[in-house]
Amino acid sequence: MNDIVDPATKTADSALKTAEALSNYGALVVITAFAIILCTIMIIYFFVSHRRMTRNMEEQNKQNNLMLSVTLKRLEDYLQPVSENARLSTLTAIYAIAENNFKLSVETVIQIIERIQTENNISNETATRRKLRMFIQNMHNDRRLYFSNFTYSGHSVDYYTDTKWIEVMTETAFPEIYDKNKSRARTNIKAAYDTIFIEFKRNLVTK
Repeated sequence: MNDIVDPATKTADSALKTAEALSNYGALVVITAFAIILCTIMIIYFFVSHRRMTRNMEEQNKQNNLMLSVTLKRLEDYLQPVSENARLSTLTAIYAIAENNFKLSVETVIQIIERIQTENNISNETATRRKLRMFIQNMHNDRRLYFSNFTYSGHSVDYYTDTKWIEVMTETAFPEIYDKNKSRARTNIKAAYDTIFIEFKRNLVTK
């Protein structure tokens, strides 16, 4: 009797365990599938939301940039006359400063000529020229130092001077040492400095 009951009991137990395993496995599959679907939905939702937010931000940035451009253009239009007037005023002031400096230079060169005529042996032309050039170079360096106190268009004003002016004035003043005609010397020296002043003004607007 026991030989019949025991196998039957074991078979029933195996069947129950198998059924239970299948049942549990099926539940896990359903739960896993549901979790995957839920995660997928959440990922899609976050992606769509992020994309929508990004587009909204891009559109808002475009509008802000457009408004900023309009505002800057209006500000530029408003400030341009002010800037032009300030630039013109600065330029006029520099012209006046330079013109006065060059006028004083005319008198200084005349005094240098007279000093060399009376104090030096002008028969030595080489030494005389060298001494004249030294005086004029000192004047030029002093002028540059004075002009460096002012600025225009991002540079100190001495930037707009030129060292060739030393040679120009030396060549102009040297013959006047021997001519000894004070009136003629003043005229020639003034004409040379007028030319230099014109060049200086041109440098201010073109250099």
